[in-house]
Parts: sequence; C-alpha cells; structure tokens
Amino acid sequence: MRLLLLTFITSTVLQAQNLVPNPSFEDTTQFSNGQPKVIAWQTNIGSPDYFSPHILPPFDGYKTPVNIRGNQAAYSGVAYFGFGVFNGNRLNEREYLQIKLNDSLRKGQYYEVEFYLSLADSFHNAMNS
Repeated sequence: MRLLLLTFITSTVLQAQNLVPNPSFEDTTQFSNGQPKVIAWQTNIGSPDYFSPHILPPFDGYKTPVNIRGNQAAYSGVAYFGFGVFNGNRLNEREYLQIKLNDSLRKGQYYEVEFYLSLADSFHNAMNS
C-alpha cells in the first residue's frame, strides 16, 4: 500500500490550523549518500519507502511519479511514502511513520484527520480496517 499525502490535522472548533510539520514530505535534508531525508518524520525498523523526483542513483526506482511500485503522482507536492501494513509471510511486520505535532492535543477538543492512500499498482490486496 502506498501512502500519498499524510495529513492535515485541523481543529474544527476554532480556526483550522495544521498541527503536522512537513505534511507533504517536501522538506528534506541529505543523507551522507546524497539521498533525501524527510525532515521531522521518523520511520520504524520496517523502513517505509520515500518516493520523490529527487532520489539519486542507485535508487532511481523510487522516483515519482513512475517507480518500482507503479505510476502515482503525489496528491500535493511531489513526494510521498510507501508502507506495508500486512505481510502474510511475516505476520508481525508493520511499517509506519510518526511525527511530533506542533502542539499538544487537548481533552474535549475535536480534531479532524485527513490523509490520502493509494494502493500501489504492483500490489493486489489492501486492508479495509
């Protein structure tokens, strides 16, 4: 499964505000090998894949929009993450992203979470919950 544009978390009571830093994964620094490292986002050991037109060889297969998983443009901007939520061969393997929000969530406050998912062309199954 491919994650397209994670997240706009907004408050629905007051004026909407985005609590997620770098929500479209566009802000990056460089690893020592020259590949982009997405600012503020952390991944687990399963290591979700970062797709961007700024990927350098030998990782050309992770460019956008055409890459090793198919053809998918980002919902906004040019980058997205791909991650697996189920692997029938390794039942406990999960990939995920995490980030520290710009502000704490408050008890009794309503929040809206919105993100976009797209099943990769090279996959045939998806989870519905």
